[in-house]
Amino acid sequence: MGITPVDQDVHVNYNDPNVLYLPPTYWQDSVSGGTTGIKVSYDIDAYLLFNFTGSHIWYYGDLYPDHGNCSFAIDDNTPAVFTTYSPKFLPVRLLWEQDVTPGPHVLKITNLEDKKPVTVASLIYRPLATATDSKTPIPTAAIAGLAVGLAIAVLCCVGLLVVLLRRRGWKHNTGSPATSYADGTVTHYQAPSHTYQSLAHSPVSTAPPTYDDTQGTPLFSAVAVPMEDISPVPHAALVKSSAVLQRDAKGGR
Repeated sequence: MGITPVDQDVHVNYNDPNVLYLPPTYWQDSVSGGTTGIKVSYDIDAYLLFNFTGSHIWYYGDLYPDHGNCSFAIDDNTPAVFTTYSPKFLPVRLLWEQDVTPGPHVLKITNLEDKKPVTVASLIYRPLATATDSKTPIPTAAIAGLAVGLAIAVLCCVGLLVVLLRRRGWKHNTGSPATSYADGTVTHYQAPSHTYQSLAHSPVSTAPPTYDDTQGTPLFSAVAVPMEDISPVPHAALVKSSAVLQRDAKGGR
């Protein structure tokens, strides 16, 4: 008792179609205090039914010297009996309120005295979600901003991944070339314009030497000569016969 309605609570006027007055012939429209519309019944056992889903409900009517007793019940619970009698007229006000278990309920108000009216001006109930207990919703602009930010972040991640994959592929494709030699060794080297190749790893001919029939000396021998640093295209290794080398040593041509 004593809970004050707030703007988010649902106001139901006396002539709302969701309020069922039974039997219909026992009820009639009237005016309280000359200004406020109400529903009134002078018949015993006249009652109203109202279905609602909430956690609290309020009932409003007027008080008057000719009024009698009525009952207020929620679902199948024991009705609470109260009087709307007053020694003088009192305009529409709160007559009864009740806290209920949050959920769907049925309100029943019954006239308990014949030829003594019960009046209904309005009902108010508190729905399950109101400004006092609901969370503030996220604005649509904020949701849109979050979506755009997420999309930009995803695109940045994809772009970074593409760049990393391309750089990794470039390094793989530009690795040092490999050279195999007759002794089974393999050398990886880069070939910029100013590079000397090791004589120990110079490619050599694998063909057997040719011998002079008369002296038994080889006419041809393979001599590995290092590459000269002639940029941009290095010379191949020079191979000369023994006879040519002797002639060059004597200054001949």
